[in-house]
Amino acid sequence: MVQNILALRFGNRQLEPTWNNEHIANVEVLFKEPFGTQGRGDYFEQYAIIRDVVQNHLLQVLALIAMERPESNDADKIRNEKLYVLQHMKDLAMEDIVLGQYVANPKGVGEAATSYTDDPKVPKNSTAATYSLVALHIDNDRWRGVPFFIRSGKATDESRVEVRVQYKPLAEDLFNGQAKRDM
Repeated sequence: MVQNILALRFGNRQLEPTWNNEHIANVEVLFKEPFGTQGRGDYFEQYAIIRDVVQNHLLQVLALIAMERPESNDADKIRNEKLYVLQHMKDLAMEDIVLGQYVANPKGVGEAATSYTDDPKVPKNSTAATYSLVALHIDNDRWRGVPFFIRSGKATDESRVEVRVQYKPLAEDLFNGQAKRDM
């Protein structure tokens, strides 16, 4: 899956010229799991959603989406371009982050009917995040002004892993505002 990002980005003659802040409105990296901690509450209590998936897996995907073309397909060259993206991210402010914790669904079945704090390995007063939405901004010529959203959560309504790239609307709207944009 992740290797396909490189092929999509750098092997696509039509896509690459529009892969920038002139054409793209925002990018979302989404990771949803339909199950809770499944008895791993003690682990999750230490790391929460940010350290469990955001800071490693999802930032890696974001870096692949946002990086410049590497000199070659060499792992060190790719790593250097991903590092460049991470080094040019603006510092986060509190208004860039939303954190939450799943609660029991009264209509749920099985684990869906339990909250995070129902896990016997989790303190009842836990504040560990099981959901996060983070808005990141990359301060370089290609991406300046384009928000990158990383959204992740446990015990969600579905299993989904995706990257959504939303292009800006065209200057002349052939459809008189009737075309739907769902992000």
